[in-house]
Amino acid sequence: MKAKPPSKPKTHLHLHQEEPQNPSEFSFAIAKIAVSQICQLVGYKATQLSAFNALTVVATKYLEAIAKSASSLANTSNRTQSNLLDLTLALHHLVTLHTSNLFSISSSEGGIIRDLADFVSFNDEIPFAKPIPRLQITSIPP
Repeated sequence: MKAKPPSKPKTHLHLHQEEPQNPSEFSFAIAKIAVSQICQLVGYKATQLSAFNALTVVATKYLEAIAKSASSLANTSNRTQSNLLDLTLALHHLVTLHTSNLFSISSSEGGIIRDLADFVSFNDEIPFAKPIPRLQITSIPP
């Protein structure tokens, strides 16, 4: 009987990493924690590290797109800060951008807020295991 070839090791969702050195690494480390908690919430127990990192990149790109859209909507209204309406419209724009013509836009209006409210009411919040430390940004000499 042949021995089974070794498979790639799976990474459990408990992340042990070194301290992030710059704001980009710091933000990505926090995003990895949030994505791992979402994965645990939907039932995943383990994952391949490359798949987990790819999912984290997709999640951060999606959040960046929402934030840029909300910021643009606020700027269009001559405001410097986004509000809940900007966020809602940004989410709506992203949803309608990625849906086909099979769905009418009028049927999805208001659905984003309803979906978010359902998610918040039916899922328990999973807090971070430890408080998130503040990133110490040192000034760069000129």
